[in-house]
Amino acid sequence: AHLQQAFTADTNEFGSSGGGFPMISIKGKVFTINRAGEKTLVTKPGTDDEPAAFLEVVILGVGPKVGYAKTFYANGYVEGSTAKPDCSSDDGVKPNADAADKQGSTCALCPQNAAGSGATQQNPKGKACRSSKMLAVAPAGQLNAPMGLKVPGASVVPLAEYGDWLAKRNVKAEGMVTRIGFDYSVAYPALTFKAIGYVTPEMVPVIMEQ
Repeated sequence: AHLQQAFTADTNEFGSSGGGFPMISIKGKVFTINRAGEKTLVTKPGTDDEPAAFLEVVILGVGPKVGYAKTFYANGYVEGSTAKPDCSSDDGVKPNADAADKQGSTCALCPQNAAGSGATQQNPKGKACRSSKMLAVAPAGQLNAPMGLKVPGASVVPLAEYGDWLAKRNVKAEGMVTRIGFDYSVAYPALTFKAIGYVTPEMVPVIMEQ
């Protein structure tokens, strides 16, 4: 009842099957928090150097609501680089107005967004322009400390499936504690999403404020 009063869920907010706050990196299948250039490894409780296998968070927001954000680097993206992409789109519909080198008038017609434009041996249909979703999350035990998490293209389908699971139960992501972990069946960093339990009545006001 307390979830229905606070959050209304009528659709899958994640879509079909950087901000001024800290960002979570998933490089190397470990979670690292980047706060103003200072990186901190997320470790298992009670340890100083053993990487945590998962995060338990409340998802506060997602963007874009429809479609995917897009980023294109002419010379490829270098992990950890803070350089702006040559072309980008916050909504996956058309390039941002401040994109340095727009690759097309719309994302749908852009050659860098075509299957095979970024082909690799592992993925011959890969696109040169990367798709992603941005999540705003907060640790379940520290709701007043929001962070950003960029969900890469390889993980948007599991995210969408999780959104379907939530929508069928008529609860928004804000009403659920979510465990975000890694898919160890693939070589590259891919995320998994699992519901752990509903947020408590005491958590709701803080979540709504955030």
